[in-house]
Amino acid sequence: MALRPKQRDMHVSSSRPLPALGTTFRAVERLVAAGPFAVLVALAAAQGGYFPAAWRWSALALFALLAVAALLGAYPRLGRLELGTLVAMAALAGWIALSPVWSVDPHASRLELQRALVYVGGLWLALVVAAPRRAERVVHGLLLALALVVAGSLAQWTLAGGGTLEVPGQGILLVGPLGYANALGILAALAALLALGVAAHAAAGRACAAAAAVVPVCHAVVLLAASRGAWIALAGGLLFALALERSRGRLLVAVLATTPASLVALAAVERWSLFSGTAAARVELVLVLAGAGGLAACCALASSGLRLRRRGSRAVIAALLGAAALAALGGVLVRPPSASLGTRGHYWRVALEQYRDHPLLGSGAGTFEGFWLESLPVPEGVRDAHSLYLETLAELGPMGLLLVLVALGLPLVAARSARHARFGPIAAGTYLAFLLHAGIDWDWEMPAVTLAGLLAGAALLASRPRPGHPFEGSSTSRHRERCR
Repeated sequence: MALRPKQRDMHVSSSRPLPALGTTFRAVERLVAAGPFAVLVALAAAQGGYFPAAWRWSALALFALLAVAALLGAYPRLGRLELGTLVAMAALAGWIALSPVWSVDPHASRLELQRALVYVGGLWLALVVAAPRRAERVVHGLLLALALVVAGSLAQWTLAGGGTLEVPGQGILLVGPLGYANALGILAALAALLALGVAAHAAAGRACAAAAAVVPVCHAVVLLAASRGAWIALAGGLLFALALERSRGRLLVAVLATTPASLVALAAVERWSLFSGTAAARVELVLVLAGAGGLAACCALASSGLRLRRRGSRAVIAALLGAAALAALGGVLVRPPSASLGTRGHYWRVALEQYRDHPLLGSGAGTFEGFWLESLPVPEGVRDAHSLYLETLAELGPMGLLLVLVALGLPLVAARSARHARFGPIAAGTYLAFLLHAGIDWDWEMPAVTLAGLLAGAALLASRPRPGHPFEGSSTSRHRERCR
């Protein structure tokens, strides 16, 4: 029966709140999607999240966002690799929670659990955000978050002259806002890798240009932080991405397009007496870096139609490897390895001695500092072994190391199948760079760095094909040309 005019009006008016409800739902959904990246930036601003106070509010924020996602019904169905990764991370947190039973310092072990919960919540939320076919969202969000951290570090140094630290034997290094040069260096290296991937495969010219502009600035920040480990991780991640990349010519063109601007930026950093100069000199350097970014953007746009064939790709890769080897040799000759590189060997040796003293279960989470102070091979205060894997073996025994390797290694299983996706190879390269750097520094103790690595791992997992879902960037989207 047809509605009368008055009844029809009442029916329409009763449905008016629904669009507003839908708008609110979408806004909350976007808030959850942006949550892990916002927490990453906040942790970076809070000295990388190094101190326990940051563990509490960041864990609370991450689990609150997970609860909101559950209320929205936004939990995706996790695949075997995702579920295995999450279960292994939760099991690692459980093993840390048990370690006070046998720990030589139960209080330190209980404190370590708080940080482990940050990683469980961060990984879980990253997997929720990086649902199937959403790897592109994670790559773009992570690149934006890391670019903000890099820009904030330069702004803090340029405008206020802060964010630096004088290290004996190394000079004055750029550290802000994380407070640790190597942590800033690896975040800048991860950003450079992601930017290269976006510049290579972006469907729009503006995205390509913006991503290319980030690359030389990130390279300059790595040099300002004097982080050799970050350079090693960047090189390893890029080579891994190139090995996986099916459209290798595109990524190589992006590398070649940004190389001149990166050389300009690195030369500018070397030329200026940065930290002994005036505020005007600092501003001048940042302006040069901005110009280098503009040059990279223009070169990327100009080279958007270029394609390298297989032989040309091999020649370019060989040339890049040769250039990297020469740069490493020149760096050793011009700047011989500092004392900190030798000291790192002492850290690892003490960690192995600690494991030999407690070969079954380890000495308990967070107990490396006590063993270091007992042996004290060099007169230096150290809290961490500068290697996630050796420190885990020393503190949590073989079972703890196994859980770390499973939790962090499972995403790499997806690398081969994810090579078909647009951002699969660069996500894999970025994640590998994080894993490499975690083996030679204390990234686990800097939640901002570890959360960035976990987000890259989630993007890698989301890039692999699923039953009923095509490859992201497969034949359904390959018609889109890069940098139109």
